[in-house]
Amino acid sequence: MAAKSETTMAAAETDVPAVNRKTAWFVLRAISGKEAKVKEVLDAAIRNTDLGKHVLQVLIPTEKVITTRNGKKVVKERNMYSGYVFVECVLYPNVAFMREDGKTRSAKSAKSVSGSEVKSDDYVEDTEMKSGEKKVISYVLAGECVDTLRNTTNVIDFLRGRSKQSEPQMLRREEIERMLGMADELNTPQREGSDNYAVGDSVKITQGAFSGFSGAVKEVDTEKGRLTVEVKIFGRPTDVTLEYSEVERV
Repeated sequence: MAAKSETTMAAAETDVPAVNRKTAWFVLRAISGKEAKVKEVLDAAIRNTDLGKHVLQVLIPTEKVITTRNGKKVVKERNMYSGYVFVECVLYPNVAFMREDGKTRSAKSAKSVSGSEVKSDDYVEDTEMKSGEKKVISYVLAGECVDTLRNTTNVIDFLRGRSKQSEPQMLRREEIERMLGMADELNTPQREGSDNYAVGDSVKITQGAFSGFSGAVKEVDTEKGRLTVEVKIFGRPTDVTLEYSEVERV
């Protein structure tokens, strides 16, 4: 498994009171390669607009890898989840009443749930429960927050169910914690291609004295970023030790 090291995360201050505040993580589907641009735009909006009342953090998990260029080892970062941007958003209470037949009706409130002035700890309900009804409270994203995030340049949509009417899909808390744990658990830079090769794989040597020879991988040394490949030279099997950058899969 590739080693995950540093997680890139930018947090912004928000005007939403922390008291009784509920939050959840959502996933934005972005154009591949444009994730950093999406993050840059959203970070600026969080700082400078009302979006900062609804969105707390924008996250692009990254990992460090080591690659070889012109014989020199270079450390670079790459996205762990290409095409996805993670956002932590404030949730607001949505009150409804369920009748005995299973049908529901929405409660009225002193403030609109989608309004930028709404705070999760001062939601005021002014609808009375009728006989036989059961109060149901769910927590939702502010409507304007959904629209702003969906309409951000280079964003395709929220990760959601198959139906176009499906609500943005929340990540379970354990899912985001596991993802962050994977990103922080190992801090050794990983050599590019280390998780692409396994013993028995067929490869072709592309550099060095044995360029053009093909063989099978006998050993994978992830710490040193090397492969031991068995090739036939003059009809005899010979082991050759190579950098990842010196071979390609065939």
